[in-house]
Amino acid sequence: MRTRFQLTVTCTVAAVSATALVGVPAAHANPVDEPIINEFVTDTAGVDMLEYVEVLVPENYDTSDLHVVGIEGDQNSNQGTAVHSYPLGDQSVDEDGRLLLTTPTNGLQNAALTIALVDGAVSTGTALDEDLDGELEAPDGVEILDVVGINDGRSGAMAWGTELSASQFDEYTGILGGASRIPDASDNWVPNAFNGAGLDHDRAADAPRGEFEAWNTPGTANEVFTGEDDDNEPAPEPTEPEPSDPAPTDPAPAEPGEICEADFTLISEIQGEGQGTDMAGETVTVQGVVTGDFSNNSGSQNGFYIQQQAEQYDGNPATSEGIFIYEAGSTAPEPGTLVAVEGQAGEHYDMTQIRARDITECGEAPLPEPIDFTFPIDETDFAGMESMRVNVAEAVVLETYQFGRYGETVVGPERQFQPTAIHSPESAEAEALYASNMANRIKIDDRRSDQNPDPAMHLNGEEFTVDNYFRGGDTFRDITGVLDYRFDEWKIQQTEGAEHIPNLERPEVPEVGGDVSVAAFNVLNYFTTMGSRGANNAEEFERQEAKIVSAIIEMDADVLGLMEIENNDDVAVNTLVNALNDRAGEERYSALETGMLGTDEITTAIIFQHDNVEPVGDFQVLDETVDERFDTARHRPALAQTFAPVADAEGTGEELGEFTVVTNHLKSKGSECGSEGDNTHLVGSCDAERTAAAAAMVDWIDAKDMPNPVITGDLNAYDQEAPITTLEEGGYVDLREHFDGEEAYSYVFDGQLGYLDYIMAGEELMPFITGAASWHANSDEVPIFDYTTRFKQPAQQDIYEPGPYRASDHDPVIFGLSLTASDDEEPTDPEEPTEPEEPTEPEEPTDPEDPEVTEPELTIESERIAVQDFVANGNSGTDRGVLLRVDGLEVGQEVTFEISRQGRNGSAEHTVIASGGGIAELLVTRDNSISNGPPMGTYGVEVSYGADEVLDGSFEVVPNLKNSGNGSNGKGKSNSPNR
Repeated sequence: MRTRFQLTVTCTVAAVSATALVGVPAAHANPVDEPIINEFVTDTAGVDMLEYVEVLVPENYDTSDLHVVGIEGDQNSNQGTAVHSYPLGDQSVDEDGRLLLTTPTNGLQNAALTIALVDGAVSTGTALDEDLDGELEAPDGVEILDVVGINDGRSGAMAWGTELSASQFDEYTGILGGASRIPDASDNWVPNAFNGAGLDHDRAADAPRGEFEAWNTPGTANEVFTGEDDDNEPAPEPTEPEPSDPAPTDPAPAEPGEICEADFTLISEIQGEGQGTDMAGETVTVQGVVTGDFSNNSGSQNGFYIQQQAEQYDGNPATSEGIFIYEAGSTAPEPGTLVAVEGQAGEHYDMTQIRARDITECGEAPLPEPIDFTFPIDETDFAGMESMRVNVAEAVVLETYQFGRYGETVVGPERQFQPTAIHSPESAEAEALYASNMANRIKIDDRRSDQNPDPAMHLNGEEFTVDNYFRGGDTFRDITGVLDYRFDEWKIQQTEGAEHIPNLERPEVPEVGGDVSVAAFNVLNYFTTMGSRGANNAEEFERQEAKIVSAIIEMDADVLGLMEIENNDDVAVNTLVNALNDRAGEERYSALETGMLGTDEITTAIIFQHDNVEPVGDFQVLDETVDERFDTARHRPALAQTFAPVADAEGTGEELGEFTVVTNHLKSKGSECGSEGDNTHLVGSCDAERTAAAAAMVDWIDAKDMPNPVITGDLNAYDQEAPITTLEEGGYVDLREHFDGEEAYSYVFDGQLGYLDYIMAGEELMPFITGAASWHANSDEVPIFDYTTRFKQPAQQDIYEPGPYRASDHDPVIFGLSLTASDDEEPTDPEEPTEPEEPTEPEEPTDPEDPEVTEPELTIESERIAVQDFVANGNSGTDRGVLLRVDGLEVGQEVTFEISRQGRNGSAEHTVIASGGGIAELLVTRDNSISNGPPMGTYGVEVSYGADEVLDGSFEVVPNLKNSGNGSNGKGKSNSPNR
């Protein structure tokens, strides 16, 4: 038994000026009624000086079962899990009600960490947010009293309770390592001085950086810095300067001309080989060209980059010629300015920098030429390029999940696929593809460290808007910026706009044919209860509903299975149906009313167009009471309903009759079930539980003798994983693979494509299937287009349209059914090329004219081919693909076939030597053509066979041909030769 805990807080961060709180007396009697976290520090500059949590407890409160629990916030396998647990029962409480927990060094992890104060024991490893939905779930017998967390802004990071981040606080810059309630027990949080001011430590600074910070006051009243020595903070004793610091008698700064002409230390000497510097703490003077401004309106990282002039490079590729100049609170010189900088060399989170004391502008200089940044990458080489200008010649967009919140976009040389969408999870090929994916990507950042930046910036250098946008799979050329290392990862901080080539226009609903259409759609927490998993308020709900309704109306499916809709006794599904009918202007849709299904907050549902199909019999439900393998503590119950078409079948083939739609939403990959294995990094968590549920589903459908079953929904497994192969072994055909091949997709996770959303048809239904596809209206869209107003400035909230695009994070899947089976004719094979006749001696000409010359001719078999026949299948018994043939060549002549694809970059070239009959042939399949995503589309063919001779033609790969053999649409002739 777990209790779901949704913390309601009133959090004021930097809402009042710190100085306005001066004069608030320290409490002499604790004002709290329940224990609360009053101050905490998880991180300080350098090696952590002290990590602690201060708790205020009421008078006479029993602290014997109190615990401080640390919850992992970084995006990894432990996210949402307790990683620290400290009992407080042995800690004393002073007369003011303060209880202080201090931990060993690194006893509280840095980065994204949430601190929870609980009554009851919680062991490390306990999943407190299993679904990663932002709500903590207390184990049985545990009460959660107070929660505050740091979100450090890294990709995918989370925090629970009162969420604090550096960007929330006016004037605060850098890493947030702790915070204090100012005054004690209030709802106003102020960041603690990261420099350790207030701590009894020899590395602690004398004072906080400004009035926007609080002193570190473990065990005493919280206090904000006033700009002067506070009464309880004696002025520090004077100390001898460190050897690397300038002596107090340093002369006044030299004149600009003297500094610019003086000797200086090479940046490469400071950088050295490898990550880190051997000159940390030394005062140095360097000279270089400003390459990137990160402190003015274009950035917020408190400094700028400089790079040595090219003639001063040391010629060693292992030593960088660039460096970051840290200078908080000032205006940086413009890029292209030659500067001399004096300051202290050092490291900041493994990136070498100079903390500037004096900066002198020495004139203008050309920007250094950027280094070519190529794939695959080897991060061990990056230290030699740290803080230098780099250029990516061309890359496609892989991931945009953090674009709106952090201005980050992941790019690589081509789109990437989930390893287990292509290969078996146990195979070496899957591991190799995973390694290749990780080596062929880099994150492009917008130079700004603040969250939810305004404006959002397109990679073309302009503002990102509803009219100026990009999508996943789009190409950018000449991405130029500075390579730096922040938050434990390498990024390119973009300094110039790149050329945008939109490869993937927003698609219309795919044509799948048939008389009846069926779809499945994950509606991403469509909740009528505000402030739960879905919309936070009525405005968000209106925006969300408008998008979902637009998508469903455009799909126009006769039966639609829904996932992630609120499980509230049909209120949500009926609300959606009412909205659909209002938009349609008629009573078009009905909901299958099931009442509550299972115990989760979300459930599965089915809606249908009652004029086109009608339910037959009662709905049926698979849960753990039917088969214990289908654990509905983890999965949502499977919902099955048999339908019959309203229209009469036409034609002479077998009639479809009734068909059964089984809608599912299996356990996610995100949180552990206890069955994880060595390949969890590939298949995610709970693979065994999903596999057991799949086996149970096969047996249940068979036992119920459901007519023409089709399994739909979010199965949370890629198509080579055990849950899907279990269904295939049970007699179900994966229609996404059948029609689009292994590179079909409906979802993007970690920049890798795959599909979690399925249509698995029983083999008896296959003669009636006319086509199947995903509608890529969501997975390729930048999430900033979604309905939420959270994590968005007002200008970014306006990057919204009520249409279907980015209605969810999953693409809907849809398939067509014919009311009668297609004819049982065997698909035709491509015509066998005939053997050329034996050459004969030419007859002597009867007149002096030259013999007739035959022009070479290109023949394409077929000009239109079903995708399942274009995807090469070694088990088919026949070659499949498009046969290209050129006749009329000279024997032994070299011919080049160039295959391109409309809307895609690049091409594939193949050289063939003409045979003895003057014939050159090439069988084109997806494997030897240009492929970037699903193979459907129009392909161009260009044949070169001489100095200037060119033949051209085209063919089309389509999703929905009933008779799918090669040659099913005849032959096509090329255009005339182009010379």
